[in-house]
Amino acid sequence: MKQKYLLSRDAENALIIKEYAELEVGIFSLLCEEKFTAETLEVAMAAGKEALISALRTHNMYPPVGFAEPLADAVRALFKEGEERKELFFDDMDFISREQDVVASFDGEEEASDLIDDLLEDDIEEDVYNEDDFEELDDKDKGSIKLAEDDGGVDIDI
Repeated sequence: MKQKYLLSRDAENALIIKEYAELEVGIFSLLCEEKFTAETLEVAMAAGKEALISALRTHNMYPPVGFAEPLADAVRALFKEGEERKELFFDDMDFISREQDVVASFDGEEEASDLIDDLLEDDIEEDVYNEDDFEELDDKDKGSIKLAEDDGGVDIDI
C-alpha cells in the first residue's frame, strides 16, 4: 500500500499532519488528520528524535519506524527552515523488498536451525512447584466463581 503524509503549518504555527493511503490505484484517501501545537513539538524536538517520534504517534496515527523517522526529520525541517508545507510518500513494497534482501543475505542456515532448536528445547525443571509451599484450601474456596450474597438484581415475579 502506498501512503502519503502532508505536513503543513497553520496561522498559529501549529503543525497539521494528514495521512493518506492509496486505496485505489492513483487515488489517495484521507485516513487521519492530527494537529500538534508548536510548543509541544519544540519540547519534543529538544528532547531528541525518539521523543519527537513519540509525540507524533497518537491513538489515531501510529506510523511504523520506517515512516516515523522520516516524518520526524520533516517536522524538524519545517520548524528549522521555516517551510510551510512538506509531502512524504511511502510504499510498503520498498520496505518489504529491503527485508527480503536482509533475509537473503543471511547465509547461516545451520546457525538458524541451531537457534531454532535451542528455542524449542525443554529446559523445564521438574521440581519447580512443591505442594508443601501451598496452603490447603477449604472446600468452600475451591470453586473459581463465587456468587455475591446480594447481587443487586431486581426480582421479577412471573
